[in-house]
Amino acid sequence: MKKAFTLIELLVVIAIIAILAAILFPVFAQAKEAAKKTSTLSNYKQTGTSTAIYMSDADDNMPLSWSWDSAGNTWRTNTYTSVPNGWRPGAFAIDPRKSEDGLHWANSLQPYTKNNQIMQNTGLPLTSIVTDVPNAGFSKSPVGLSMNGYLHHWSGTAIEQPSKIPLFWSGVQKQNNDGFALTSPIINCTGIGQGCMWTPGQTAGTFPGVFQLGKSVYTYGTGMHVVACDTSAKFRNIPTTQLSTGNVTRDYYVNPWAQLNADFTWASYWTCGGWKCMFRPDQTN
Repeated sequence: MKKAFTLIELLVVIAIIAILAAILFPVFAQAKEAAKKTSTLSNYKQTGTSTAIYMSDADDNMPLSWSWDSAGNTWRTNTYTSVPNGWRPGAFAIDPRKSEDGLHWANSLQPYTKNNQIMQNTGLPLTSIVTDVPNAGFSKSPVGLSMNGYLHHWSGTAIEQPSKIPLFWSGVQKQNNDGFALTSPIINCTGIGQGCMWTPGQTAGTFPGVFQLGKSVYTYGTGMHVVACDTSAKFRNIPTTQLSTGNVTRDYYVNPWAQLNADFTWASYWTCGGWKCMFRPDQTN
């Protein structure tokens, strides 16, 4: 006759299982977070590589940061652009708007990426911008990265430090836009070509800066992903910096944020000559 477990023995076993679970569950969560971070790094790297191939076909020029509004004779700098081009019904699926939105980096890179899923932050929630149902044969792309708007149509050879200047970064913050891309930071300008290119001698004036989307700037852990202009991709740890006298971390060219709020949304950012320091293509530090 087999002896049954006593109540004490069962309680001991349950206690051991509970202790092991308490030890292992955080480890599993950290491993899952690390896997998402690695997958996102791969996505960003592939987007950077696709941009390099695009530039080889475009006389070494960067993609356009925005679509062109022919009716208003201006660039849509403060506008979400549908990705992939043509998914949104109505006027967005026909010319001139369809051709204009095709100029936007997130769409002009599609023939090179050949994958409308690699611009996302893996595992982060989708944020809907509109309730439109996609046209037949289309599915919306999750987009979590932003292009550096100061590089709009810039020549790759004109960038002072391509290994440091961000080409793409986690500008959408801790989320993915469902079917839309956003360029950040931005400049307001009208006209084609030189009239919309950031220049070192240009003053910031009232040009808008980085979009505040109300989400944590920490996409994973306490940092964000950045793809430099040489297509190298890294995860950058971003410390919470303070503005109080004597306690200022002036890491302009690594961390765009001068101060963060308690919920890790940004409160202010570093500026150099009125522009966002980290994104200036002429920075030499």
